[in-house]
Amino acid sequence: MKKYAILTDSSCDIDDKTAKELGIYVLRMPLTIDEEEFIEGVDIDLTSIKQAMLDGKIVKTSQAQLGSLIKMYDHLLEEYDEIIHIPLSSGLSGMYQTALVQSQNYEGRITVIDAKCVCYPLTKLCLDVKEMLCEGKTPSEIKEAIERVPSMMEAIIIPSDLNYLKRGEELHRQPLP
Repeated sequence: MKKYAILTDSSCDIDDKTAKELGIYVLRMPLTIDEEEFIEGVDIDLTSIKQAMLDGKIVKTSQAQLGSLIKMYDHLLEEYDEIIHIPLSSGLSGMYQTALVQSQNYEGRITVIDAKCVCYPLTKLCLDVKEMLCEGKTPSEIKEAIERVPSMMEAIIIPSDLNYLKRGEELHRQPLP
């Protein structure tokens, strides 16, 4: 019987301890605060990120570095036969496309799924994938089932103050260098 690793990224919003308990691997993504780079969950925690935002600092996120992705794939494939990678929604990041292209270098051992979600729904989806594997579904069957269903998730964000949203708008209005 094949062994499968389920990989997601830190947009799932779970810490390493919880991820380990759930049997999910998490690729931590970088972010910058006032031009200083951090790896979420490694160099900085969620409380510090929130505080930076409250302090008026500019916080930007980006997709995981290609080298980190390759290192994670190589590491997991030492122990597992295949990887099912469920990154942040393709509508929010280029991580899905990067993972899809990179997975082609692994001779069919990596299946990349566009979950079209983020945060807890992404974690829940990873758990659903584990269940589907236990039911005997193949990675390609799982990918087809997940990607064929249109995303039904909605989010309502009610900020406690509009200053950060206003700063984001001002940043987008600045002329390009």
